[in-house]
Amino acid sequence: MKKWSAPHPSAHALVHWATLLTGWVWLGQQGQRLGWSVASGVLAVALWWALRVLFGHSGFVKQLPRQASVWLGAVTVSGALGVASLAASPLAHALLLVLAGVWALWSALLEAGSPSPIAKPNGAVASLPQTAMGLMMGSLWLTSSWCATAGLPPATVVGFHVLLMAVLPALASLFRLPPQRPPWAAQAWPLALVLGGSLVLQLGNGWAHGATGMALLALAWALQGPRQNACNAARRWCALAGPALLLAVGWYSPTLGPQVLQAAYGLLGAGALLALLGLGLQAATRFVHHRTPGETFHEQH
Repeated sequence: MKKWSAPHPSAHALVHWATLLTGWVWLGQQGQRLGWSVASGVLAVALWWALRVLFGHSGFVKQLPRQASVWLGAVTVSGALGVASLAASPLAHALLLVLAGVWALWSALLEAGSPSPIAKPNGAVASLPQTAMGLMMGSLWLTSSWCATAGLPPATVVGFHVLLMAVLPALASLFRLPPQRPPWAAQAWPLALVLGGSLVLQLGNGWAHGATGMALLALAWALQGPRQNACNAARRWCALAGPALLLAVGWYSPTLGPQVLQAAYGLLGAGALLALLGLGLQAATRFVHHRTPGETFHEQH
């Protein structure tokens, strides 16, 4: 029997990216197509996001055989073709949720074998850019998003979001700080971009504000780079705040309109500001503690 050989890292990374991008776009689109009134159709993509986080932070995914990714991929593709052929019905809604769960396990398994994991935020600070990216992609098909209010055709909207997700990680190296900078500076840079993107989105609902804000949020996510896998329960709950926020946006959007999504981005911006203030306080504390007694005495006299 021929021994199973792992795919080339480049091919593995390409499949991983395609799985994530397609999951964000397709699951949300199917939720809208089937006309599910629960949470404006974002329930499937929010479930996929949440389960992907849970599977990614658990240890059993790494214990699965490599062949499992092939079988899960085949089941996911077959299930997607089946759901796409169904009309709106309770059965179609149920199958979409089941498919979201299988897709999440497949995505987590691919991510576990990826040389540069991209969806394992390490703590509350690192979760903010990840949550901003997920909110941006998860709300893609909502009629209350800036894309819909700007009157852009669906093909343009999807193309713009996919372009951000595909191109910015490759260009992120141009915006990274030099390695000799202190660690807090590398953490502060993505947070500053989240804050800037949130502020831009608060200033208006037009195409220019929306595109600029989305680009800043996507760049913040791309600049995080590889993160350590954290099985800590507190970190896991921080990561799950993203799917919960997306679900809340979908739930209240039909009654409150675009203000809900705008408020969600404002909440992320406020979190980024608080995190930046915390990093600044930590940096100042380290600076004071590292001053020598001789330097302190000389400055005081």
